Amino acid sequence: MLISEVIMKNKRILRRSIDESLTKSYLRTWLNCCRMGSPPQEPDYIADLSLRWVSDAVRDLKRVLRSKFRVGITGVYCHQKPLADFGTTPRPEIGDLLLFLKYQESGSAPIFNSLLFQAKTSSSQNFIIGSGDLHQLKLYEEWPKFQYRRAGPLNNQTRDIHPKRPCTGAKYLLVDSSYIGCHAYYPMYFPFGCAVPNRSITLTKSFTDEFIDFLTLDAGKVISDKSSATEDWSNMIWDLLDITRGKCAKRHLSGLGKGFPRQTTSKMDAFFYMAGEDPPDFFGSVDNSGGDQNYESDQSSDDENGGISVLYIQISANESQENT
Repeated sequence: MLISEVIMKNKRILRRSIDESLTKSYLRTWLNCCRMGSPPQEPDYIADLSLRWVSDAVRDLKRVLRSKFRVGITGVYCHQKPLADFGTTPRPEIGDLLLFLKYQESGSAPIFNSLLFQAKTSSSQNFIIGSGDLHQLKLYEEWPKFQYRRAGPLNNQTRDIHPKRPCTGAKYLLVDSSYIGCHAYYPMYFPFGCAVPNRSITLTKSFTDEFIDFLTLDAGKVISDKSSATEDWSNMIWDLLDITRGKCAKRHLSGLGKGFPRQTTSKMDAFFYMAGEDPPDFFGSVDNSGGDQNYESDQSSDDENGGISVLYIQISANESQENT
């Protein structure tokens, strides 16, 4: 693929740039929450990655891709998430963050890639999943047949993911709770890392490297076009995007805003932000009011209508540059 060629030629530059912007995201979240009197929690980090980091991510990608590609990202933050019901109590969230890529070269059908994350904070690179989180681990390790809950019109619909084992499309996103004061800027330490689902968690890769590999299809799970999807992993990913788009369309909120420094305590649970020269067409019908940092006063919350935080990345090759 053309994108793999370009990224590999510029991987060192891209890695350094994304490392720096992710560190800024972490520090920004920490400072904003501590000003409010308490350290950040997992949803706070997800909110910044989904919204404020979007512009940085586009800038980082355009730095190495701009001669050959158009790049756009829509970031969505949803406080309430769809649940998977397979008989456990409590029911696990399907995920905290979904990375989605639509990649297209001239004259070729688009390729879609997906990567689900469940976020966990830890000061250690190796730890054991607690008994209170085994329901989430069971979902990512075994993928039992489940019904949607808190998924709006998809409530009670069934999905049956195969194979029944961990896959490249679902991982843990580890947030280093001791990065401030202990690990910041130390070699081999980074604020966000990734781990394969297992009772014994081991950090295996930085989020930067996972993100770059995701763009070249070396991480994540490729899915079918929505109109031709027959297996339930593809169907589930399109379900999650539809649920989230519906929630944004009802609220059409954008940015975090100065009045929203503490995401985990706010009832406003649907925000989005668009950045780049090629905004993803999937969210094109949602008016983000120009991508500014304002938001509406609709603060109602419906327990039956969740939505997943999303980074929807659209990368399209420039026709004039593909053969150069």
